[in-house]
Formats: sequence, C-alpha cells, structure tokens
Amino acid sequence: MFTPTCPHGQLSLLREIDHITRYARFKSSTDEILEMPARTVDLLRRLLEQEDGKLSKRALRKECSALTEEEVTLIEAAYAEAWDLDQENDP
Repeated sequence: MFTPTCPHGQLSLLREIDHITRYARFKSSTDEILEMPARTVDLLRRLLEQEDGKLSKRALRKECSALTEEEVTLIEAAYAEAWDLDQENDP
C-alpha cells in the first residue's frame, strides 16, 4: 500500500488498520469452518504467514494435528482470501 501524500504516521496507521481488517476477515472465516480461540487463530495465521499461505508438514504433525484435510484446505483458502494471495501472484 503506497500513498505518496500520506505522512509516515498515517501510513503506519493505515497499514495497521489493513492488518486488523484482514485478520478479522480470516478469523471470521475460520470461525465458520471450526470455532477456535483467538490465540489458536493467531497461531494458524503466523504458521501460514511463514510458509506463504500453506501449513508446513511439521505444523500439520504438531500444532495442527487435530485438523482434518478438509479443514486445512478451507483454512488455507481463508488465509489466501484474507491476504489476497491469489492477486499478489497474478502477473
């Protein structure tokens, strides 16, 4: 997000609002899939962020072992939608 006329402090605030909005969208989507505490959703977000929107094999064996394949697929899709990953990868 580049806003040439926006002072640095306002740009930082806009980025924070953008992040909160995306996180809320992701949390809402994950709640529709499987209700879980915000702490777990945040862990999922961090794990997905580290691996470009996919849960690693290690995460699937450990922190996410209780999730079904379908839930993993839906959660990864919710993350991609919330963070517009498909649009970032388009030419």
